[in-house]
Amino acid sequence: MVTRSLFPGLKNQIRYILKRKHLFMIKNYIIRIFLFLFLNALFAEPILYFRDLSKTPKLLYQVEEELIASRSDSLRNRISEIPIGERLLNQLVKKIYVSSAKYLNFKYTPSEYVDTLTFVESILEDLSNSNYFQKRKTSWDDTSLINYLTFKIELHFLEEYLNRFDIKKFKDSDIYNDIIDQARKDSLEINKIDTLLSQIKTLKFDPLHFYYKPNSIKEQQWVDKFDINKFNFERLEKFYNDHADVLERTEDEYKVNKEIIIAILRKETNLGEYKLSYNPFQVLLGQAQFGILNPMLNDSDKDKQKKRIERLKRSAQRSLYHIIKYSIENGFKADDIKSNFVGAVGHTQFMPFNLYLARDGDYDGKADLSNMDDAIISIGNFLNHNGWKTYIPLNKQNKDRIIKQILKYNTSDSYADAVFQIALRLSERLK
Repeated sequence: MVTRSLFPGLKNQIRYILKRKHLFMIKNYIIRIFLFLFLNALFAEPILYFRDLSKTPKLLYQVEEELIASRSDSLRNRISEIPIGERLLNQLVKKIYVSSAKYLNFKYTPSEYVDTLTFVESILEDLSNSNYFQKRKTSWDDTSLINYLTFKIELHFLEEYLNRFDIKKFKDSDIYNDIIDQARKDSLEINKIDTLLSQIKTLKFDPLHFYYKPNSIKEQQWVDKFDINKFNFERLEKFYNDHADVLERTEDEYKVNKEIIIAILRKETNLGEYKLSYNPFQVLLGQAQFGILNPMLNDSDKDKQKKRIERLKRSAQRSLYHIIKYSIENGFKADDIKSNFVGAVGHTQFMPFNLYLARDGDYDGKADLSNMDDAIISIGNFLNHNGWKTYIPLNKQNKDRIIKQILKYNTSDSYADAVFQIALRLSERLK
């Protein structure tokens, strides 16, 4: 009887609610609760960060950096869950990209839609054509492979969707403002800077790959390895005969042995025969604005890499200003200058922040490092400026003194030793 008597009361309450139109209110509350739960799940991290703003004021870029860092950690956890035994490359790349997609879109906000299938096919083709990847993939363990692919996917994302240079957007950046501040100090015309930059339409990201896992010492030692007895000195002797006037003039003026200059040019660009194919503006603009902090790095390595990226960005920005200044002072257009893939310019391979040391060797009014006479005298000026103040006879007794000076040009011991060996043998042949 008690149980049966409950139902009529419940029905009466329902009728009362309907009559009082409370049903609309209940629906409204349910919707609001649902929306709150949904939005909280979707934007949990931003909500927490903006709550923190009321306690400790932060700049907007700091909030954005912390959000990216948090999402990077989440991405590392998701990718770490991918089965280590998953060795089919196409499946592995797809799984890593699917895990990375939200992170990449949040970090870079590309202006166009990213189709997963097209992107995965594109990066697989890129990997198949990559000598770096093909040489190393069989020696990597699964963790190393996943770490590299995570980095490579982000790099490819930049190359595909962030490769356009928009000068209007760039002029709103801190990098541009810093360049303009320095230009005013150096009395450069701002309209000439804008004209030069407006000639750039695309960006290059090759340095980001070069700096992935630097092994420069080992690679430099491999490049510098040669048998002096099998070295072709006839080419070097012919080079001396072709450029004897400027070489002797440089040695007299800057006190740097002509054989050292020839040896450096042989090491840098094979006496000018190595063809440079990059535009340094594209390279430096890409490097100054972007850096890949691989989400798969552990916290300790990530902190080190973050500091390294910031240092490389500052260096690229500094180089960008100097190549702008160099171009304006010598009347060059953006396409007139060629570099290697990290921005080193001309036969001398000067990094752009050293371009102020370039000199005019053929008296045409320009210091053009793609001109061999200018390159020769610029190397002499560089070494003299950095400490080579007196002529040092080229012999084995003076090796340590000369090596010390060569290291001002390139800090690799194996490079300096190779230059000395070449120069010493050449000097014996020129007597």
